[in-house]
Amino acid sequence: MEKLASGTLKGGMQDFSLTVDRVISHAARWHGNREVVSYYDDGSEDRLTYHEIREAAARLSNALLE
Repeated sequence: MEKLASGTLKGGMQDFSLTVDRVISHAARWHGNREVVSYYDDGSEDRLTYHEIREAAARLSNALLE
């Protein structure tokens, strides 16, 4: 493995970091209309598509940068 100037190791499988935003973007691109269902202890649930999750994550990221 090659060590980059940043001190991180460059793996042999991909030339980019596997970050949460990349996972969400991939899911939104290839499975955008599929639902993710979250169940809570009180019996309630949320249903969002991967596309909606990507939009919500982008809003949160932008708000944190302001």
